[in-house]
Amino acid sequence: MPTAQEVRSWYNRRYASLGLDSMRPFEAYPPVLELLAVRAGATLLDVSCGSGFLLKAARERGLAACGSSTEPPPRFPSPCARGKRCASGTAASTM
Repeated sequence: MPTAQEVRSWYNRRYASLGLDSMRPFEAYPPVLELLAVRAGATLLDVSCGSGFLLKAARERGLAACGSSTEPPPRFPSPCARGKRCASGTAASTM
């Protein structure tokens, strides 16, 4: 079984070779929020927020969106990767 570092390295090499920064473009996330029928004022917690695209889409929709990532991908800086995370005690989802 590969180690976490081997998987991480493969992932970064694979997406870099395709010229991609994320598995999904930003445009994929607003329809997800629409399907979930989330409303402005709700709170969203994105665990393992990666690119931060879901956070951005949620904030644009008026949600209080927080992200958490234990190990942001160094190659892809994002709102989540730059440390804009929830403060302790605000990690609730009201979807």
